[in-house]
Amino acid sequence: MKNVQPAVLIVNVLLLVLAGTIVIASLQYGFRQRIVPLVIGIPTLVMLVAILLSDFSPRLERILAMASLGSLQDALNEDIAASWTRIFVIAGWLVALSISLFVFGFYVTVPIFLVAFFVVEAKTPAVIAVLSSLVISAVLYLVFPYFLGIEIWPGITPKVMHGVFGGGLVPVL
Repeated sequence: MKNVQPAVLIVNVLLLVLAGTIVIASLQYGFRQRIVPLVIGIPTLVMLVAILLSDFSPRLERILAMASLGSLQDALNEDIAASWTRIFVIAGWLVALSISLFVFGFYVTVPIFLVAFFVVEAKTPAVIAVLSSLVISAVLYLVFPYFLGIEIWPGITPKVMHGVFGGGLVPVL
């Protein structure tokens, strides 16, 4: 067991209690009202439990830190000009994601975008990028329509190409 910092442990436990309280309190609401607290709260609880467990297990901490260690070291070594370049690159990815989601919708954009981002930005091996993309996409496609009853945005393309894809609507803003 490693040496745990008491302040970090206290903050993590308090965050876990807060997230747990939000999830439990949301169960008293109707289905539509509890969607957001559950969609945000449950993954938050999972991540907080992983963080708490990593506070006591050096092996788990190494596993969880592998993804962020390289980017943290890169960020510390970057100068200001390079960091601004990095900000614009990420902003470009976000703009591309937004445009692609609007045009092609979640079904097409999410898997393609995730693979591209993992390979180009995260330098993930292609096989792992594809598998990660498929798992994340499957969760998205199962959770929203089947468990939460929320229709996934199909993009504007079905509306423009009505005869090909069967139609779609622009989301209410």
